[in-house]
Amino acid sequence: MKICYSTLAFMPATELGGPVYNSYYLAKSLLGRGHQITVCCTNLANRTRKLFTRTERRLYDGIDVIYFDTHKLIPLGLNSFGPFVCPDIIRFCRTELKSCDLVHLDGYRDFLTAVLSYFCRRYGIPYVIQARGSLHHGNTSVLAKGAFDRLIGHRILAGSALCIASSEDEASQYRAIVPGPKNVAVIYNGLDFESYASLPPRGGFRARHDIHTRYLITYLGRVHPQKGIDTLIKAFAISRHRQEARLAIIGPDQRYKATLTKLSEDLAVKESVLFVDPIAGQDKNEAFVDSDVVVYAGKSESFGMVAFEATMCGVPVITAGNSGCSELLERSGAQHVTKYGDSTQLASVIDDVLALGNEAHQRARSAARDLRRLLSWDNIAGEYEEAYMSASRTPRDLRYESSLNTK
Repeated sequence: MKICYSTLAFMPATELGGPVYNSYYLAKSLLGRGHQITVCCTNLANRTRKLFTRTERRLYDGIDVIYFDTHKLIPLGLNSFGPFVCPDIIRFCRTELKSCDLVHLDGYRDFLTAVLSYFCRRYGIPYVIQARGSLHHGNTSVLAKGAFDRLIGHRILAGSALCIASSEDEASQYRAIVPGPKNVAVIYNGLDFESYASLPPRGGFRARHDIHTRYLITYLGRVHPQKGIDTLIKAFAISRHRQEARLAIIGPDQRYKATLTKLSEDLAVKESVLFVDPIAGQDKNEAFVDSDVVVYAGKSESFGMVAFEATMCGVPVITAGNSGCSELLERSGAQHVTKYGDSTQLASVIDDVLALGNEAHQRARSAARDLRRLLSWDNIAGEYEEAYMSASRTPRDLRYESSLNTK
C-alpha cells in the first residue's frame, strides 16, 4: 500500500514526546513490510523552536518525510499548544495525495488533520484517525475545543473508515462521540526492545544527583498539570516512607514547575523533591533502574509509554485506571493502580509497593517478558496492516454518508 502518515512531529523532534517515537517505529516497521510511506508533519522541534526554517523533504532512516513550515497562532491557554497552520500541505494534497491508497491521521484537533481529512473526503480516499487521548477536553481551552468539535471534529471522525484507540477506554470515547456503526480498532503502542537489551548497573543516576536515601520514587514525563504530579507530591508528603525517600520529577517543564516547587515548600518536602531536566536513552534507563517505584498516574492517558519503559527495566509502576497501560499491566500481573487526583490513595499504594520490595520488582520483570511478546513492533505493525486493509475495503458511499449526516 501507498500510505500517507500525518502526525504533529517526527524524528528528530523528540522533545515533543512519546508520539514522535511511536510514529517513527511504526513508519519504519511498515516500510520494512513493503509499504510505501510518506510522513507529513510540522517542522517544529518543540513548542518554540523549528527544525528547519522552511518546508523540507528529507529521508530519515529511509522514510520519506515532509516537514511542513509551520506558523503558530495565538496560544489558547497556559498549557495549550495553540493553533498552527502549515500552508504548504494544501499544495501536497492537490498534487500527491490522490496517489495514496490510505491516509493515517495521527492527531485530532490540528491543522494537518483538518486539511488532509477534507481532501480525503473530497477525493474518496479512505483514512483512519488515531486521536491518542485527545478526545477529552481536559481543563484547558475547553471552549475552543468544543467549537472545533462542533464545526469540524465530529465530521472528521464520522468520515473516517476506522478509528484507532490505544485502550478499551479510548475506544468507548470514540463510540460516545460518533454513535452508531463505527469501526474502532484497539491497537497498543509498540516498544523498541533493543533499548532494554543491556540495562545499566544500579547506582549511576543516584550518584549523579547525590541521592543516598533508601528509596527513590520517580516521575518521568512532561511537567504538566494533567500528569497528576501535584497529587504525587501531596502523596509523598504523607507517605510513611517519606523520611527515607527522595522524589525525582524528570521531564520538560511546561510552565508548571514553579507551581510544584511552591507546593513542595508548603508541604515542607522541598529538600526531598528533585527536579531533573529531560533525559533519554541509557540516561533514562539509569533513572528507572535506580528507582524503587515509578509513578505515572496522569489524566486521560491513552497508553502511557513511561509505564512500559519502566516495567522493561524491572521497576514497579503505579498508574491511574482506565488507560492502556493499566489494562496491559493488569493482564501481566504487575498492576498497581490509583484513582487520578486521590493523594491519600496514592500514598497508600506507594507504601504498599515499597513494602513489597523485591516481590514488586519480580512482578515487573515477569510482566516485561509478557510485553516482549505483546508489544514487539513487528506484531504491532501487523495489526496496523490488518486495520489498514479493513479500512481500505470500507465502501466509499458509506464513508460519505456517515460524513454528510454528521454535523
